[in-house]
Amino acid sequence: MNYEESLQIAQNPHTSPEVLRKLANCFDRMTRRNVAANPNIPTDILWELGQQFPQEILNNPIFSLLLLEKPNLVEEIPPSTLKSILKEDDVPISFLNWALNQRDREMRFAIVMNRQTPQKILDKLIHSDDSLDREILLTIAINPKTPKEILAKLLQSNDRLDREIALAITMNPETPKEILVQLLHSNNMEIVEAGKLHVNLAGEMNQGWDRVAKDKIIEIAAIDKEVEQYLSQLDWFGLIPDFVTPYLAKYETILPILSMANSYYQPPEIFMSEYLISCEDRSPLDVFKQLASHPDSVSLIAIAQEYLSRYPHRLPRVFEKLTEKSQSFSIRIFALLHHRITAKALTDNSRSIIWLERYAIAQHHNTPIDILYTLAKDGNQIVRAAAKANLQTLSEFNLL
Repeated sequence: MNYEESLQIAQNPHTSPEVLRKLANCFDRMTRRNVAANPNIPTDILWELGQQFPQEILNNPIFSLLLLEKPNLVEEIPPSTLKSILKEDDVPISFLNWALNQRDREMRFAIVMNRQTPQKILDKLIHSDDSLDREILLTIAINPKTPKEILAKLLQSNDRLDREIALAITMNPETPKEILVQLLHSNNMEIVEAGKLHVNLAGEMNQGWDRVAKDKIIEIAAIDKEVEQYLSQLDWFGLIPDFVTPYLAKYETILPILSMANSYYQPPEIFMSEYLISCEDRSPLDVFKQLASHPDSVSLIAIAQEYLSRYPHRLPRVFEKLTEKSQSFSIRIFALLHHRITAKALTDNSRSIIWLERYAIAQHHNTPIDILYTLAKDGNQIVRAAAKANLQTLSEFNLL
């Protein structure tokens, strides 16, 4: 049987199911495609070929008949085939609803990426507390290949604009102007600012980007209550950037606290026995939490200093944990700016929806090169500029 004959036989609606079964294993893609569209195809072969040819399956008359005969047909379809079918525009809405209740990442991803998914179904995912749904939505919002129609639908939630999704969309370098303009009308100033800094509205930024970012960090740190509360601890750990310190002078106690912290090296013996001995087998994060709860800030700093003098290699790990656990933007950004932050922490936070955190990573000398290349294509003009400048420096030193 030659190529032309195989195509014709596979396409002929009178070809027997047995012959179609054999042709389903044919090396030629067009022949297999014709088999998938043939109404005489055996059901098991229909599902087998459906993974490759979902549109042919949906258009096959046998599919419509099976759907009428079996209201729960979706439950019989192999997951791999169903995932392909869910991506097609004319997938039955009942399939989308069923897949929504399955905790399957690929199925939910397909639901969000389908242009025909009703807004009502999408809203369920947007307002879900499931971490899987959140991860999928943010991944799609960031992806430059996501169609603009999908980005628009992510912002059309019927009761409120989702902050995380909106900020993720501002990371996407392909977000069109009309969607960015929509974000500028948000009541959330964080979203408005991120929208204004998008490269498709603001253009590329070739100079001054570092000063803009630092001024914003200073502005936020100056009103951050946790910075005020843990000022001495942050300074001892070396977490307060040099460019921020002069602007914290509004705290009347800053100078005496910092002076005492720098000169008080030996803690009272009672603190040594109470904390250091009990902390021998505990993680740096546990130690840090316990130290941070001590009422005497001067003693706290001295204890922490003594602890890290014994285990200096643990400092980067403490910073890493701060980026994971701290609810304070300032503390996270200070940790990401620190010269001893690990490459792992920088990588793990490189998809942060907070543009200043991505800026800190983009300008850092410990950031892996592949992450820098990604950030050089970020939607935010300042993040892009910082990453490009970092890559340029590496290139000049022949480190790329």
